[in-house]
Amino acid sequence: MITPNILLTAGHCVYSGGWSTNVAFYPSYGKRASNDRAYKFNYNYVAAWTAWTQHGNRAFDYGMVWFDSAPGNIIGWLGTLWNAPTAGRTWDAVGYPATPNPPFNGNVMDECVGSVASSSTAGTIGLTNDNMEHGSSGGPWITAWNETARTHANGLQSFHIHDGDTTEYGPYFTQDLKGLMDWISNPANRH
Repeated sequence: MITPNILLTAGHCVYSGGWSTNVAFYPSYGKRASNDRAYKFNYNYVAAWTAWTQHGNRAFDYGMVWFDSAPGNIIGWLGTLWNAPTAGRTWDAVGYPATPNPPFNGNVMDECVGSVASSSTAGTIGLTNDNMEHGSSGGPWITAWNETARTHANGLQSFHIHDGDTTEYGPYFTQDLKGLMDWISNPANRH
């Protein structure tokens, strides 16, 4: 969650040849009882830039999910950070990877801490020390901004080059991230 109502994820999780129509958010997947009020949230709307949906531009492989129920008010949310320098920055990547199996099975949240790696794909960056592959797409890369704790989403899992690599890649967040947040937050655009 990046606001009370907005979930940030990979663009290919909300649009892959067509818009996703069966979206649900399970905070702490596998850890909450079905009678917990934060067990599951059903979505109301999804969005991604046309640079992703029409052109497959990996620099825009991020999407957002709107929830009228505002799950962030119950579970909290991350700040967002864009146009940030990458030198010397550390990210904590989290997700539910299913591959490589073993060690992953898609049912347990995992994390890794890494730093920036160059990418040959325009508008994207790599994260070192990251072996989470399929299933971890859309998981945030969390970093610090003017604080000691990492509390800001500043990237996300999008793709890898070869199975077994220890570098994963995702979009470098620019002001376009804020633009999509503003767009999906406007009630006139959610229909």
